Amino acid sequence: MSGQITTLIGLPRAGKSTFAKRWMEEYYRTEYGMHRVVLNRDNLRLAIHGQRFKEEAENFVHAVTMAMLKALLMQDMHVLVDECNTTKDSIKGILKLDANAEFIYLDTPIEVCKQRAYASNQPDLVEAGVIDRFHTNLGKLVRNNHPDIAIRNCGLRTDSELLTKENILASIEEIRKRVST
Repeated sequence: MSGQITTLIGLPRAGKSTFAKRWMEEYYRTEYGMHRVVLNRDNLRLAIHGQRFKEEAENFVHAVTMAMLKALLMQDMHVLVDECNTTKDSIKGILKLDANAEFIYLDTPIEVCKQRAYASNQPDLVEAGVIDRFHTNLGKLVRNNHPDIAIRNCGLRTDSELLTKENILASIEEIRKRVST
């Protein structure tokens, strides 16, 4: 495959889709480079079953997402993956398709994400603990995939203190090393 992947990482309501929109606008302004496309799993969910989330459909949504991503890469597309990508498995899946994938972490504070969820009439993201769960996933990502960071930061009391752009990207590089070997 000769396409390219750029992957966003961040909490729900962190601004990933806004970033994706600007990324596409930049492309249309310049008209240079590889053709760009945004792949957004939430949009696929809505197209497949008409809901933002339906647990029993997630395996199918994942399979469709990965098939679409492969097909777009085979067409030499530059794909921006607009998802939370807060787990080792989601990052490994991307790296298996593109070992050189670029990762961009949107470090929007958890409280801001929660405020945005309420402001956008998505209180379930807060009240059902969705944002908190993704936040915890990011903490695990750093603690479990970059031992130096975990040891150096063992005195930190909260995941928020651990979740810096530097720590997230260093953890991804550790995952990248393991996937490529």
